[in-house]
Amino acid sequence: MPEWLISVIVLSLVGAIVLLVLWLRRSVRVAQQRAYAGLKIHAAPAWGTVPVVFHTYYGFLVYVIQTEHRFWASPEDARVALWRLHRFNLVWGMFAYGALVVPLLSYGNYIAQKRSIDRQAERKPAMSGGDSDLAWHCEPADPPAAGRWSGR
Repeated sequence: MPEWLISVIVLSLVGAIVLLVLWLRRSVRVAQQRAYAGLKIHAAPAWGTVPVVFHTYYGFLVYVIQTEHRFWASPEDARVALWRLHRFNLVWGMFAYGALVVPLLSYGNYIAQKRSIDRQAERKPAMSGGDSDLAWHCEPADPPAAGRWSGR
């Protein structure tokens, strides 16, 4: 086998892997943004909103990427977004390394956040921005339209 043919094969494989990773990242970004479609999500505390922190997981076979979603929404919108993000984990987390653990982590986080939303929704008025026991972790994140969610 000629030496140049081996180089072509190796470069083709590397190119295919790069294209696969780029496609995966773009597809994941679109799928994560779909979780917020039609919902009123805030990047900072606002009157009548509750804070939500949820982690999503995706990857492909040998790696996994965890993304933190930190946002504020009305209790109703927060529950819908939370369920959609959990569903995202159940679909996209199955391709990642550690696929057996992702559903358990996601479900535990989903239940904890749902209970937190329910507790906060019972207290009226909800999250006025001055509520000291809730506002201690309220740091603005990138806006939802930017498609990037960062935490502390």
